Amino acid sequence: MRYQNIDTAKKTVWIVLLLSLSLSISPVVLAHGNLHPQIEAVSKQLKQQPNDMDLLLRRAVLWSKHGELDKALRDVKQVLQNNPSSGFALLLSGRLKRDQQDYANAVLFANRFITLFPKQAKGYLLRASIMQNMANKAANAISDYSTAIRLLKHPRPELFLQRADLQLQQKNGVDLTLQQLAVARERYGFLYVLQKRAFDIANAAEHFSAAITLAIDITAHMQRKEQWLKRQGDVQQAMGDNKSAQQSYLAAQAAIKQLPQRLQRHTDMLSLQQELMVLIK
Repeated sequence: MRYQNIDTAKKTVWIVLLLSLSLSISPVVLAHGNLHPQIEAVSKQLKQQPNDMDLLLRRAVLWSKHGELDKALRDVKQVLQNNPSSGFALLLSGRLKRDQQDYANAVLFANRFITLFPKQAKGYLLRASIMQNMANKAANAISDYSTAIRLLKHPRPELFLQRADLQLQQKNGVDLTLQQLAVARERYGFLYVLQKRAFDIANAAEHFSAAITLAIDITAHMQRKEQWLKRQGDVQQAMGDNKSAQQSYLAAQAAIKQLPQRLQRHTDMLSLQQELMVLIK
């Protein structure tokens, strides 16, 4: 990102780290920390160096985590007046406006960032997080999530889940969501959280052919297979394939017997065994 009045690379790294922390640490935790003394310390520095954009950005982040969004916006606005192409300031402004539920202005900051940095996923992710809260903009948010996922070498699984939640609200949402999750499976390999989500979607929509394929895939990757063997049987039974269902239930029962005694005696396992006995009978 581009900044003016940057004295050393060390200061830039400090700000980037601080922004990362601001996105990952909850306000509740920080509220019990030492935010106020930090704000006072930076404010004293700014009295001596009022044109130091790094200090302004630092204080803006601190204000935002302190819940003082207007004060944070005031500082970041001054940075943008000095350097309109500051990517850091544009992202922070967009997030602050989003958190104030001023989505129309938040999108403007996201758009400016994307125009300046079209190959950076964070701009599309910001715009997606804004548009998903706006009326009739879910499709736009889905598109931005897709663009960000393509740009990221290792996209976080929750990005696929967030996109799936939006996609399911659209026409033909189930089919498109399952297609997207299948592409993720091919591109990034087996990720349990994504395959489990795909299974739940397919099963709930009574897409049993897809559901059984997903259940078999998940079972193959699980160290403990009894629960997923039972799920396979449930899907096969729903499909009317009672013979295969019985085989899956028997396999689940056999898997339980392979567990150590202490696990077999666990309440959940005893309940599962009783359920399987009824299903097998």
